[in-house]
Amino acid sequence: MVRGIAVLAAFVLTALAPTPDAIAAADRVALVIGNGAYTHASKLPNPANDAADIALALRRIGFDVVEGRDLDKRGMEAKIVEFGGKLDRAGVALFFYAGHGMQVAGRNYLVPIDARLERAGNLNFETVDVAFVLAQMEAEKRVNLVFLDACRDNPLSRTFARSLGASRSGAVGRGLASLQSAVGTMIAYATQPDNVALDGDGRNSPFTTALIKHIATPGLEIRSMMTRVRADVLNATRERQLPWDHSSLIGEVVLVPGTTPPPAPPSQSTGTATAPDTPAPGGGLIASFLDRFAPGAPKPQIPPTPPPQSPGPVAALAPMPVAPQAEAPPVLDALGLPAVKPLVRVAFDVSDIGPHQQRDATPATACDRNLASPTDWEKAPGIPGSEVSVKPTEAEASCREALRQFPQSRRLRALLSRAIRKQPGRREETRRLLIESARLGNLDAAFVVAGDIAYGSNGAQRDFRRALRLLEDIGNRGYVAAYATIGGFYDSAERPDRAQALRWRQKAAALGHGPTLALVGNAYQNGHGVAKNFDEAERYYRKALDAGYLYAYSSLASLATSRDDGKKSEADGIAWLRKGADIGHASSISLLASRYESGYGVTKDLREAERLFERAIALGNTYSLYSLAVLLTRKENPARDTGRALASLDRFDEYFSNGDFYRALLYQYYFDDAERATGFYVNAARKDPDSGYFATQAAERFEKGLGVEKNLALAQAWYERAANISAASGAYHLARFYMQALGVPRDADKAATLILLARTRADWLSRNALIENKGKDISPDVIVAIQKKLIALGMMASAPTGAINDATIAALYRLGNPFENDITDEQIVATR
Repeated sequence: MVRGIAVLAAFVLTALAPTPDAIAAADRVALVIGNGAYTHASKLPNPANDAADIALALRRIGFDVVEGRDLDKRGMEAKIVEFGGKLDRAGVALFFYAGHGMQVAGRNYLVPIDARLERAGNLNFETVDVAFVLAQMEAEKRVNLVFLDACRDNPLSRTFARSLGASRSGAVGRGLASLQSAVGTMIAYATQPDNVALDGDGRNSPFTTALIKHIATPGLEIRSMMTRVRADVLNATRERQLPWDHSSLIGEVVLVPGTTPPPAPPSQSTGTATAPDTPAPGGGLIASFLDRFAPGAPKPQIPPTPPPQSPGPVAALAPMPVAPQAEAPPVLDALGLPAVKPLVRVAFDVSDIGPHQQRDATPATACDRNLASPTDWEKAPGIPGSEVSVKPTEAEASCREALRQFPQSRRLRALLSRAIRKQPGRREETRRLLIESARLGNLDAAFVVAGDIAYGSNGAQRDFRRALRLLEDIGNRGYVAAYATIGGFYDSAERPDRAQALRWRQKAAALGHGPTLALVGNAYQNGHGVAKNFDEAERYYRKALDAGYLYAYSSLASLATSRDDGKKSEADGIAWLRKGADIGHASSISLLASRYESGYGVTKDLREAERLFERAIALGNTYSLYSLAVLLTRKENPARDTGRALASLDRFDEYFSNGDFYRALLYQYYFDDAERATGFYVNAARKDPDSGYFATQAAERFEKGLGVEKNLALAQAWYERAANISAASGAYHLARFYMQALGVPRDADKAATLILLARTRADWLSRNALIENKGKDISPDVIVAIQKKLIALGMMASAPTGAINDATIAALYRLGNPFENDITDEQIVATR
């Protein structure tokens, strides 16, 4: 690795560690060395720069830095001794090295600038063993951070290998070897063990460049920081270099306290978004847009009771540079739109599910009380489960404490994953917990993993047929909700197979599964796969209630007000909702509130609607917080209070990460403030980097100039993010950009590939454009490219015509139906 790391500000350890404010500058000590001016080997242009820049960065954040550049053996040893003399008072110790390094017989050595290495016996006399530095750092209990940017191609290692002779030359390896570390230590390398890193073309190496980019991110845990660094280096090196680390840290180390990056100020002259720089050529579009736009943006400042017409600051420009997580789906890398390829994908199949004959006997805990659902297969004794929303951070804390007491519990792992899944940026940990739980035999977790595989979500590689096999096996083991899910796949297909959907659902209904009994009732109500029969629908809904599925109250209410057999009754609909409300079912109360708000079936009464929404919220129906906010902004409401409306959404933030999305809706549709709406749409997308829908909404604002100056570059950047997290609409909108040359060169092949990627998700935009409208707005050359790809994929046999014919439509429907094909994203991207 030829580079090192510029890291670190104040740190925070969990458990009993001191707070950042209690740690003086002298508590953080760093040794920074950069060797590039070699006498007997090729000179390296960047290590001295890297060391200087890192030393400066560390001093700015309070480190006492021992610095050395272009040091000989004696000079390196002197600096190490000076560093060691300061460690007695250190709570955190950091060692950074950039320059030549080598591994011999599994040990790592740093190379001073005067080393020759012409004789086998000279190794210990002319180099510095990394273990020598580690021994001093790890002598006391502290946080130790080591960054070795010494993995470049080293000609001295070849010289030394020759000096060992043929029989022993194999002991000299490429790059550096992976080191094990003592408790409390993290060792980071610029690339994988046994590989070499790139030097880079600029002032710093790719590794150092990425590290400098993330050192001041408030609230970012050190291991999460390395995840972002890996993503940046992969993009910058076109996936030729992958930073690596080994950690034995026992707590969370937060280098800069806080929760959000410092905001970039909005334009003071116009109050609108500033224009982006011209995209840099090469490097991939995703990489370039992350590099060229401001790293943060201010949250819109909202007065307590803002008048709807008041202007507000536009909150954001480009997508925040949140690096794609290591397990992100691979999309479009061959198109010059490279997402980070997954390092670890969900590799999970039927055989991975552990024995499940015995229920988890772990005693009930606060984690169970907070997160168990009534429909969970495996609940603790005496815990009925609740649909009440719990604050994710509080739920997580209760589950972590429970797991500390019962570390082998598969049920608690599944519940902890449920708490974490509600929080943005926690995808990798969610997936790990689910798989651990499933492999221990928890069918609730296996069920969620199967859904992730079906949709390609939560870091899984999309494989619909494997998901079907897994779901059927889970159902055969007694987890009948899996049967209902398979039925749902048939019901929601682009061309639904209602009969198959009903057949699978009836398998679960026959075993008394409440939610599925309600779904079968819905099939009879709507005539899906069976003759319409309202009495039979009501019978199934009542059976669902008997099975404890309380949402059937709303199903019965809907049936009462929609049946066309002469028995329609709005009063009966209200009566069913009142029955649900009387037993405290929050969803029934919220629906009843909506009836009073609209006057549907009852006399309109906004005060009663407000009272019922508040009651639903108190019982855990947190989505009623948005309904209440809308009610409080209605102009016809005598109790209109925009301050209370916004305060209601502030409470929403305690339970979900997408409060800004609902603020955007409020400003767009009820305050008629497009500028603030745009700011909140963008903030919502930034807070939840795994949401393709939010990213698409942000893109649309910039493409159409809604509340902000029209900006195709920013629109394209947001659509790219959506596409790279498998959002079909993002891929289709990007296709439009290439079809119509909207800020990018026209490219029929890229447009065709993007459209077909959208098709694999049965995207309605691509269906309307290609199938419903028969491609009337798509040029013949793009249609030809689509047809060629369909032929190459084996989806159609007729020759390309440049027009959407019946054969093309049939192939497009097949591509959008996962029951009929197992085409992968990679196959589509590879076709020409």
